Amino acid sequence: MTSPAQHESAAFSRFPIRAAVLLLLLWLTTACQGAAPEPPANRPSGPGPLRVSDDGRYLVQADSKPFTYLGDTAWAMLANLSSEEMSEYLNERKTQGFTVIQTAIYFDQAGMANGSPFDGDVSAPKEAFFAEQVDVAIAKAAELGLVLALHPIWGDKTVDRLITDENAEGYGRFLGERYRDANNLIWVLGGDITAAGHEQLWRNLARGLAEGKTGAEDYSQSLMTFHPVGDESSSLRFHDDEWLDFNSVQSGHCPSKPLPYDLVAADWARTPVKPVIDFEPMYESHPYCWANPPDGFATPLDIRKMAYWDYLAGGFGHSYGHHSIWPFSMDGHPFDNSGGGAPGTWREAMTAEGARQMVHLRTLMEARPIALRVPDQSVIVGDAGTAMERNQAARAADGSYLIVYALQSVTVNLSKLSGTTVSAYWFNPRTGESTAVTVIKGTKVRLNPPSKEDWVFVADDKAAGYQPPGG
Repeated sequence: MTSPAQHESAAFSRFPIRAAVLLLLLWLTTACQGAAPEPPANRPSGPGPLRVSDDGRYLVQADSKPFTYLGDTAWAMLANLSSEEMSEYLNERKTQGFTVIQTAIYFDQAGMANGSPFDGDVSAPKEAFFAEQVDVAIAKAAELGLVLALHPIWGDKTVDRLITDENAEGYGRFLGERYRDANNLIWVLGGDITAAGHEQLWRNLARGLAEGKTGAEDYSQSLMTFHPVGDESSSLRFHDDEWLDFNSVQSGHCPSKPLPYDLVAADWARTPVKPVIDFEPMYESHPYCWANPPDGFATPLDIRKMAYWDYLAGGFGHSYGHHSIWPFSMDGHPFDNSGGGAPGTWREAMTAEGARQMVHLRTLMEARPIALRVPDQSVIVGDAGTAMERNQAARAADGSYLIVYALQSVTVNLSKLSGTTVSAYWFNPRTGESTAVTVIKGTKVRLNPPSKEDWVFVADDKAAGYQPPGG
C-alpha cells in the first residue's frame, strides 16, 4: 500500500513523454498508485491572456484593448452537464453577448451528476473528470472566444475536508501545469466563503497555480481573484497580496444594505488601486434573502439595478445570475425554500428576460471608452435616492461623456462635460434603444425619465464624435 505522501507525489508529478524508458517508469508508477490526469495536447488558446490595465482599473486583452467582462454564474456546469449540454449552454450564452462563464471544478451544492473530480481529496484528481469535463469546457469556451472564471474548488464546506493547508499548493501546481497553455482562464479562489482563519490555505493554492504555470512563484502570468461570502469583498483579507489581481465582492441576494454600489465603491477607493467587480449579485428569480414567499423573487428590474449600479459605481464589468442556471436544475427548481417558486428548468431559464437584457449593458459599456470611465455621484445634483431607489452616475475622466442610471427624476450637472455643445440620449436598458434629448451645455438640468421604469441618461461632448448608444 502506498503512503499518502507517495500518492500525492504521483498525483501532482508531471509526465514528460520523451523516451520509452520514461513511459515505462510512468506505467509502473501509475499501475501501483493510480494514474493522475495528463495534460491534454493541442488545446485551443482562446481569446488571449487577460491582464490588469496599467492604471489598475480594468482588464485588457493581449492587444491591450479593454476587455468587456459580462459573466454568468454557472457554478454547477462541470458538476451536472454532459459535454453536449455544456456546448448547448455555452453557445447560447455566446449568442446572448456574455463573455465570461463562472464555474467550479468541484461543486457539490446542487448534486454532482458527473461524480467527484477527486478520489478522496484534491491530492488525487481523477483523469476521467478532468479530461471529459474540465478540458472539454475550456476548449469549447476558447473555441467560442469565451473566458472561464474557474474555481479550483468551491470553498464552502470543503475547507479542511477536501482542501487543506497541506495539499492546496500541490493541487494548485497540478492545475497550473495542466492548463499552462490555456489563455482563457481566470482562477477564482474561495467560493462563497470567508477566508478568516484560512488565509494561508488560499495563499498556498495561489502559489501552486503560479508555480505550475511558470515554474516559479511568478504571479504575473496567472490572473486570480477570491470569491467571498455574501456582503464581503476579497479586499478584506487579501487586498495587498501580490497574487490577487482584482477584487471581487458578493452583494448577495437581499434588497437591503450593503448594496452593490456601496461595496464596489469602497474597493474602487482602496490603495493600491485594483479593479473590482460584483462577482455574485442577486440572481434573477431568486427568493429575496432566501426567504419563502410572499417576500417574492428577484425581478428583471432588480437584476438591471444590480448591473447598472455595479458598472457605474466603478466595477470593470458585471456578473449575471439566474436561480435555475447556477445549479442547472433539470425539472423545476429545488432550492427556493418554498416547494415551488422560481420557474422552469435551466433550458427555460436561458432566455429569461433579465438574461436577454444583459447584452444592452454590454452595448452601453462598449459605446463609450471604458478606459475613461470613473464613478462620480457629483454628476447628480441633490438627492440621488437611497436603498433600492438609487440613481447612479459616472463620467469620462476627460469630460467627453457622462452616464446616469435613473430610477426617478434626477438633476444632472452638465458642467461636468467638456466642450461647448452637447449630444444627449435616453438609453432604454430593456431594449437597448436610444432616443435623442435636447439639453443645454453648462446647465443643471432636471430630467424626467420617459416612463415609470428605469432609464439611462447619456450625455456627450458633441466634439468627441460618439455615436448614439444602442440601436
